[in-house]
Amino acid sequence: MLLILHGAKKNVGDFLIRERGLALIRHLRPDHEIVLQDRWRALDPNLMRRASAVVLCGGPGLASHFYPRVFPLIADLQDVSTPILPVALGWSGHPAEQPEQFGFDEPSLGALREIHTRIGWSGVRDDLSLGVMERARVGNVRRTGCVAWYHLPSLGKRPAVGPVVRRLVVTPPADMPRLFRETSRLLRAIARRYPNAERFCVFHRGLLPGNGTRQKEAMGVSALAVVARALGYKIVDAAYRLSSIDFYEAADLHVGYRVHAHLSFLSARRPSLLISEDGRGIGQAATLGDAYGFRAGEPGLVGRVMAAIHAEQQDGYPALYRAVEEIERTWPVMRSTLEQLPDR
Repeated sequence: MLLILHGAKKNVGDFLIRERGLALIRHLRPDHEIVLQDRWRALDPNLMRRASAVVLCGGPGLASHFYPRVFPLIADLQDVSTPILPVALGWSGHPAEQPEQFGFDEPSLGALREIHTRIGWSGVRDDLSLGVMERARVGNVRRTGCVAWYHLPSLGKRPAVGPVVRRLVVTPPADMPRLFRETSRLLRAIARRYPNAERFCVFHRGLLPGNGTRQKEAMGVSALAVVARALGYKIVDAAYRLSSIDFYEAADLHVGYRVHAHLSFLSARRPSLLISEDGRGIGQAATLGDAYGFRAGEPGLVGRVMAAIHAEQQDGYPALYRAVEEIERTWPVMRSTLEQLPDR
């Protein structure tokens, strides 16, 4: 039995991480029973003893308080010898432009070092996360990419992008009060460029407060939804339901702030331009060869994004091809990392 700890609570991106991780594990270790558990709940030591391995499945879990706050695990890790395999974990993204300033607290360092004594290596999802782990000197670490990079039906395939954008997606940012005006301008500019396209404004954390969304943020989200609807966008509340973004695989373009909308598109060989809010987006963009480096809130952002959309469409989406090449190059690292999991 494999025990999988995941972070899917509200944000549909976390549900994508969970399902892509499970798909990869089932693909490579099909004979195992799989037990899922929320990563924020402490483990039952007896359940951990029965498991062949514990998998820490993706997400921005590499926070300064990795253990016991992000991953409570068990009180005494040395009390149970079951291997724990971190797969595609990411740096939490703060301070965004200064990953070298990040550090783990002592309990987290101790836990990570203990975890790495039981495995050949762990996996992280981008180059910035790799640097964070290497500076911490916790053990052998390799960059696997995010599990969301790997859409199994698309592996080994090249993009096949049509010349016309008939359906597009815009994802708004998490920091809605600060970025409300910028996002409104972006929605308006895209609507002017693609007046005949079917346009979706997709809220990955939904429209309502709760489960980490504060009332002030929810008010900003609702106000932006009004703006988007007035501009002809269809509004999608994607919280809690991965099926709500199934249509991404049939869309022609994504532009926006949500990292896992970006990765969902790229993994299915669809064009996407990401605007980074913090180090999580910056890490993915840099690792996948993004030449634009868009930052939320920077002067002139909307004009730069629109120029990039024009250039990408005119030149056949070179950014997509660079990202797909990196995904294909990295797939063997992800595969070998998961193949550390024991056979049944």
